[in-house]
Amino acid sequence: MCIPVGDIETFEELLHSNPDAKLTFWKFWFLGSIPWDRKTVTPASLWHHPNLELISACGIETPQREAEGE
Repeated sequence: MCIPVGDIETFEELLHSNPDAKLTFWKFWFLGSIPWDRKTVTPASLWHHPNLELISACGIETPQREAEGE
């Protein structure tokens, strides 16, 4: 079974979607040179993806539960 969850994006696409992002951490992480064409799946795209369903969140407010009106 293969259920895609999250969106594959390059670092360049991420920067274009958030042009005010601070890059200091990423420059340090990649030893000074950010690989702009490298693909990644962000935690945010996983969290908000329609194929991801919350199973249990007793007493926790989540974006999915708020959207459902719970």
